[in-house]
Amino acid sequence: RTYGVTRVSGDIKLVATAWDYLLNHWLISSDYEPDTAPGFEISLNKEKALDWSHFDLELAFPVKKMK
Repeated sequence: RTYGVTRVSGDIKLVATAWDYLLNHWLISSDYEPDTAPGFEISLNKEKALDWSHFDLELAFPVKKMK
């Protein structure tokens, strides 16, 4: 499977901003369209994520080449 991926580092508000960028900016200007699988978030620092103040995540959204 192919995914559009972006990385976000910061507080919880930046996570929504990163999803917005991935879906409303990158995807629209790419040669890809959404695919039929769920998107997901990968935590890169689970040990340090003890509250909502800081996250290091990769956001992944399934895509396929446009026909």
